[in-house]
Amino acid sequence: MVERTAESGEGLEHVSVHRRSDTDPTIGLFLRSRSLRDAEHTAARIWHRTVETYPELLEYQLFRCEAPLIDDILP
Repeated sequence: MVERTAESGEGLEHVSVHRRSDTDPTIGLFLRSRSLRDAEHTAARIWHRTVETYPELLEYQLFRCEAPLIDDILP
């Protein structure tokens, strides 16, 4: 669902979902971005668009959006 709502140019490479029975799921968005701040804003924007498109996800809310910056790994 997340991949389907991402727009071209947002740099989404991969999505991973981690579910545990004792906590809310963690959704990882792997993005190509020029900065950490841009990556975090893009991830939040993609998530909000996904929830708008798929109302069944409304029970899940975004608590935080954090991104580790990995430099010089990808061309």
